[in-house]
Amino acid sequence: MLGMSLAAANSALSRARATLGRVQHEKLAPGLAALNADQTVLLARYVRAWESRDIDALVALLAEEASFSMPPYPTWFEGHPAITAALRGRVFANERQFRLLPTVASGQPAFAVFKRESGQSSFEPHGIQIVWIGAK
Repeated sequence: MLGMSLAAANSALSRARATLGRVQHEKLAPGLAALNADQTVLLARYVRAWESRDIDALVALLAEEASFSMPPYPTWFEGHPAITAALRGRVFANERQFRLLPTVASGQPAFAVFKRESGQSSFEPHGIQIVWIGAK
């Protein structure tokens, strides 16, 4: 129907998929493209801290005036001591584990969060984390 060989059609399809993937990424993730090398390193450290359950490393990445909320729960934690207590007593309680996949939300770096409870064999969708990277 297209007047081309099977090899030519497959080649055109391959090029089209690559172009669509590039264009879709540019449209869906404009905030990630704007990150500089230092910000990219910070986000990698953030992911490592979450995924390794390293609360001290995670809190060390936060500004002293950082806040942490967990909608739909009516909770709001401000400052390192409150955030540390929330992470230890609630978020990482009972050997809970997390996996984070990068995305963008509201033009900010964000992560799709997947959670695995103790005794579960797989990670389940849990929520979206939006992070803000400020200057020191």
